[in-house]
Amino acid sequence: MKVQVLQENLQRGLATVSRAVPSQTSLPIAANVLIGTDGG
Repeated sequence: MKVQVLQENLQRGLATVSRAVPSQTSLPIAANVLIGTDGG
């Protein structure tokens, strides 16, 4: 699957998510972000 997004929209979303998780975590999986899509 290929997805195209505007860089500024992706940056805004990642900035929001990054505030929810501490920078130093004991769970490596918490350092990742899952991106999903809806529809076609």
